[in-house]
Parts: sequence; C-alpha cells; structure tokens
Amino acid sequence: MEKVRPAMDNLRKTGNYLNGVKDELPFPHRFVASDLYKVMEGAAYLLTLEKDLALEHTMDSIIDLIGNAQEEDGYLYEAHTTGVSASHEHWGGAGMGDKPYSWVVHSHELYNMGHMYEGAVAYYLATGKDKWLKIAEKKCTSYKPCLF
Repeated sequence: MEKVRPAMDNLRKTGNYLNGVKDELPFPHRFVASDLYKVMEGAAYLLTLEKDLALEHTMDSIIDLIGNAQEEDGYLYEAHTTGVSASHEHWGGAGMGDKPYSWVVHSHELYNMGHMYEGAVAYYLATGKDKWLKIAEKKCTSYKPCLF
C-alpha cells in the first residue's frame, strides 16, 4: 500500500478540509485516487481467496478516509472539493477544470469513480461489508449536474 500513500494522504487532507481541521491541502492530481481504488480492488479479490484480518483492517481504515473526503451531497474529487485545481495554470486547472464536472474529458472525475465502484463491489462481495458500497452509492447521486 506504500505506493498509493500519496492518494491516501490526499483523501485524509480533503477529509480534514471538510471537517475544519487545519492541515495542508492535497496536491492537485487527476488520477492518483484511481490508482488507490484499483489497488484496493485487487486487495478485495485477495480477500475472496483467503481471509486476512490485517488486510481487511487496512482496507476499512482507507474506506474511512474515502468517506471522510466525500462531500455531503456525495461529490468526491479532492482537487475540486478543496479548490486546489482552480488556480492551476495548465489545462483549466491541471486538466481537472476549475469546478466539478467542468472538464470531464480530461479530469478523470468519472474515470476515478468507475474504479472506486469496481473496488467497492469487490470488497462487499469479499467481506459482506457495505460501508464502501454506500459511499459509492452516495457518489452516484452527485452526477445529476453532470449528466442531466
């Protein structure tokens, strides 16, 4: 999980931002969360093969970070939640746009969530725990401005 530590740090910082806890802001990046979600999906598949309480505990801790970084309406994209992409000079906010769903062709907002959904389903099937699945479901409700 060390390779995806930057994504976990960004989620922690975003959760702190949302909860008024003084912390650094996350660094702007389009798809670092996607890498984390794919690693978590792989870990979930490992749990289908063999129970591993330490791995499950690690996953639960990361799922808590994800939930804490999610906005009340379900929106989940660290760069827009914290505003770190708005002033970035490259491609309308480092290829992320300056506000939610403003640059979906390059932002990876939707791409990242697709990976999160796959991981959440895999984890539910492996453990029966639905916390991550509920986070994913809540995220679905935030797409309305983007799709309609």
